[in-house]
Amino acid sequence: MDRSREIPREGGCAACKEIHIGDGEEPPCLTCLPPLFPENVEVYNIWGLVSDQRIYAGMDGIPLALKHEPIWKLIDELEVEDRFGVFSKVLRIFSHINTQELEERRNS
Repeated sequence: MDRSREIPREGGCAACKEIHIGDGEEPPCLTCLPPLFPENVEVYNIWGLVSDQRIYAGMDGIPLALKHEPIWKLIDELEVEDRFGVFSKVLRIFSHINTQELEERRNS
């Protein structure tokens, strides 16, 4: 994942919008990534390894879900302490990205 479009840790979205508007640019809200806090490093790394493990439906290849088995396998292998917390965060990343991709598909 490209982390070059991170929002500033200080000031969040409002600061980012102000910077872009000040530069005469449209803020990249749809492609933006929130700051990566230390407690989310495991989640980010696991997402990077399982992001292609999607379940698709129909001829259009619409992603419905993320396979749970690969996530749990990595959680076990990496001996993650907060197992359910990391699992649920990985699924939330999928849900967020999937929603964005479906919106882009509808708008194109």
